[in-house]
Amino acid sequence: MVALFRRFRHVSFMSDAIAIWSEGDELIAELDALAEELHARIQLEGVSTTHIDPILARIFEVNQKLTPLEVRFSNTLGEASRRTEQILVAALTVVASLLVVLGVAISWKIIRASSELERQLFAERDRARVTLESIGDAVVTTDERANVVYLNPVAEALTSAPAAWAQGMHIDAVLRIVRESSPESPVNPVAGLADADPPETLAGDTLLVRPNGEQLAVAVSVAPIHDHARKVTGAVLVLKDVTRERAQAAQLIHQARHDALTGLVNRREFEQRLSHALASATDLDRRHAVLYMDLDNFKDVNDSGGHAAGDALLRGLTGSLAAVLRDRDTLARVGGDEFAVLLENCTLDDAMRIAEKLRHAVAAFEFKWETQVFPIGVSIGVVQVGGRSSTVADVLRAADASCYAAKHAGRDRVHLHDPLIGLALKRR
Repeated sequence: MVALFRRFRHVSFMSDAIAIWSEGDELIAELDALAEELHARIQLEGVSTTHIDPILARIFEVNQKLTPLEVRFSNTLGEASRRTEQILVAALTVVASLLVVLGVAISWKIIRASSELERQLFAERDRARVTLESIGDAVVTTDERANVVYLNPVAEALTSAPAAWAQGMHIDAVLRIVRESSPESPVNPVAGLADADPPETLAGDTLLVRPNGEQLAVAVSVAPIHDHARKVTGAVLVLKDVTRERAQAAQLIHQARHDALTGLVNRREFEQRLSHALASATDLDRRHAVLYMDLDNFKDVNDSGGHAAGDALLRGLTGSLAAVLRDRDTLARVGGDEFAVLLENCTLDDAMRIAEKLRHAVAAFEFKWETQVFPIGVSIGVVQVGGRSSTVADVLRAADASCYAAKHAGRDRVHLHDPLIGLALKRR
């Protein structure tokens, strides 16, 4: 009642109970005083009806007043409890209704936000798909098991694999990528995905083998796809057909290394190969030989028929010279009418025999320009390479000196350079 009095004394349905309680409290206090008085008289005067009857009558009278107050208090308190319960139920109902309304509002807001997010995601996906389908490179995506998830139209055309068939297939079944140096060993383009960040670019000699066996030069870039926890969930492969570019690059390299008129190795490439041969002669104790050839009477052809005749002679003579040589030998045009031959892993005797065959091949070559026939000869200098350190310049200088000595001795000859005396010795 103390707690009720403190907290709810101003509430209407609680004020009646508190008033009854206060009235009863006064009667109880009176009973307490009567009990004290009765106890005192019994101790002083003993039990005497004359003295205690009035007190007992008053106690009975007070008790008669308390009984209806008790009933009223109980009924009032019960009514207060019921009204409190009703108020609480009503309050809870209102709060629950408000929470429902608030929940519906929040849910609607979340649904609208989700719908907007979903719309944005769909828009982004559509933009990404349109972008992937519009770019000129082939794009292939896979899952974490290297199974194909998506191919753009360029990838379909490049691989000859329809997207409907390729989806779900392992990447090796859709893309057969090999290296030009080892076409029998396929390359797994998505191997080591976890280590391919930033994107990995495969080596420049990669080829895509199509189902019909056709090989296309491709540049391949591979990048992993990560989830929010940085776990690899797939891969993106971008393939670019570089067949034309690689062919053009190979052509440029060929042009840089070969003579445009005859198709033979040019002087620069010949010196490169000679440098490698000198290194093997020193490191591996191998023997090689260099032949330096200068055509005889070439000036007469140019003077009589012009440069067109000279070019025709050089082109026609190239085939005759190449027919004499071994497959591993290098024939080069190193000047206007000058040729050089690198004979790798060749003894001196074999080099001299080959030089004689070349001389005879040139002598047997019949060159006719318009109505005139020109006799052609060749002077050849021979230098043996091996056993000691030499430079490319030293070897070519010695070969040129031997060739000059052959011309000086009467042309149409073969001369061997003697390193001991520094002279060119004639040999037929």
